[in-house]
Amino acid sequence: MVRCNRSGGSLIQTNEVDYTFTYANRVKAAKEAGISIDISFDQTLNVQQYFCVLRGSPRKEAAMRFLEFVTRPDRQALLANKLGATPVAKDAEQKVDAVARRWLPDLNNPKNVFRNDAYWADHYVELNKRFKEWILA
Repeated sequence: MVRCNRSGGSLIQTNEVDYTFTYANRVKAAKEAGISIDISFDQTLNVQQYFCVLRGSPRKEAAMRFLEFVTRPDRQALLANKLGATPVAKDAEQKVDAVARRWLPDLNNPKNVFRNDAYWADHYVELNKRFKEWILA
């Protein structure tokens, strides 16, 4: 496997590419640092991520309490406000402040959303390897 620690944002900053996909919160942090970069949410690739507690965890109850805490709407809104992360809890989106909303895709707009689908599931490893090989060349 080819490993590459460079993000799409860093490739743009070094003028190696004019366009790439990257995470909105990385672009947000770069803009806040004064870097000339922007993002479009047209045809965004929205993927799911999961929390889990390992079977046999010695602190299972504490972990479950933590997960309950971080998935509360007020905590999800805070994460969106600070990091530009899309909230996963119902009722969190309306608690996100107007400035942070600029960093969230409209998941209800079918013209602007490209959800992770079978193509990416079937081809991600191959395409990611080709991209990293290109970067390292």
